Amino acid sequence: MEFKCGNTKVIIDNSGVKLIVNSTTFTDKDEYIYFEPLVHPAMALANEPKVVLIVNGGDGMALKEVLKWDSVKEVYVVDQDRCIIDLGTGVLQPLNNNSLSDPRVKIFNENPVDFLKRVDENFDVIIVEYGGLGKEFYELAASKTNVLVSSDDYASKVFPYSVKYTAGNVIFLAFKQPKFGNLPQGLKLVNEDFMDYIKEEIDEEVNDSGFYLMPGEKVVRTFKNVVILHLDISIKKVVEHEHGGREVVIEHPHSRGRVYITN
Repeated sequence: MEFKCGNTKVIIDNSGVKLIVNSTTFTDKDEYIYFEPLVHPAMALANEPKVVLIVNGGDGMALKEVLKWDSVKEVYVVDQDRCIIDLGTGVLQPLNNNSLSDPRVKIFNENPVDFLKRVDENFDVIIVEYGGLGKEFYELAASKTNVLVSSDDYASKVFPYSVKYTAGNVIFLAFKQPKFGNLPQGLKLVNEDFMDYIKEEIDEEVNDSGFYLMPGEKVVRTFKNVVILHLDISIKKVVEHEHGGREVVIEHPHSRGRVYITN
């Protein structure tokens, strides 16, 4: 059985439910490799996030991870594609743990830019599940949150700090004034060792300047399967000049090459 919405396809067969987005396939055995690194570092940087916005999240996959945080009181899910929302509330329920039916969740079938212009709420975290949004969205988003994660590089241009890393896709984690929080229990890839390494990197590389790096070789522990992530870390700071104007300055640029993270 097959269901299709634009670049998104859902296949149901004897092996279970498969979600295919832009030729990338997610199953119940491997979807966490993308969605855990997308969601949990950003949530941890917000420290006990209560109100979260997920953009292009109608399939409910990022939402499933967000709802693992006990601190979360409200989640706004915005997707302008009604078809994707219907998949998320229908055939994708076995894959997203029926996340869209959680009482904390509000679903909006709306253009993300129009949504941000319309609402007065601020968000502890904004998660762009799938990219493709333009500069206007990110400028609006920067006025409504301190932490944002996305695969669009615009995110790195409108926030004071950003870190780029790879977890199945290039991800930009952008932030203003991050604080560490504790991770929820039961994650498969993003764990305390994962976050401890980030803290070590802060101390060793940039002292107290607030840059957060993704983990490297020290993460390998006692698991079975190995995922290879190519880490291209670029640390950026937006500098405001006294006489007007802004520029992006790259500080402490370096690459850790291949990083072996286990699942």
